[in-house]
Amino acid sequence: MAERPEGSGDSPSPFSERGWVIAAGLVLVLAAAAVVLLATGDGGGHDETSSSGPATTSTTTSTGDPAASVCGLPAGDQRVPVTPPAAHWVLIGQLAAPSGQAGPGRTSGGVRSCYAHSPTGALFAATNFLAAALATNSEKEELALLPLFADTAALEEAKAQPYERCPSASRHQLAGFRIPARTEDEVTVELALLLSESDGRTGLRALTLPMRWEDGDWKFVLNESPECGSDPYNVKQLNDLSGYVEWGAP
Repeated sequence: MAERPEGSGDSPSPFSERGWVIAAGLVLVLAAAAVVLLATGDGGGHDETSSSGPATTSTTTSTGDPAASVCGLPAGDQRVPVTPPAAHWVLIGQLAAPSGQAGPGRTSGGVRSCYAHSPTGALFAATNFLAAALATNSEKEELALLPLFADTAALEEAKAQPYERCPSASRHQLAGFRIPARTEDEVTVELALLLSESDGRTGLRALTLPMRWEDGDWKFVLNESPECGSDPYNVKQLNDLSGYVEWGAP
């Protein structure tokens, strides 16, 4: 269970200096979100197999069905999860990432992908995307994440930006989720994160990750070309986890 955030006044936060980069100058959107995480108020992956998750595979499923999983995972339960999905957790950088029947079904070069075509699959994809983004430490690692993005004009614009990175020493812990909107091929995932500063202050924030089913997998939809100081995640300050399903590594 996540801790309730402690008040910290309006003093500057180390989170306001955080940035992640991707792909020859694309400032990773998760970083841009963290630039404002606490400033707005008080305040490497490996192949994984487990009894709760599908076996990791490097093969590709060839199919003409756009709804089919790229690695053959069944779509599974189409209901929006209202209880914590069963998951095996593995630490990727700072954040624990889940695996289960909904995916990931593939790990290649440390990048986890291939999720079930369901709301739960979108949730697992969004959480793993976040963990991978926070763990990148080089341009090579950032380039490897490009397949996790949906094809948007904002992504193409972001690729053309000069290389940029904004360092920080923030800590992150997944606290919960909610899915406020979904269609068959688009799911909006909100992840609640507990963020901690080196001086002991904490802040609970929600990040919005729109996910789209594209090329047989869930991809993150970048709608705004990010930069240090921007807020492409529509970050919200939370007082508690009311309205969210508490979920995270034990």
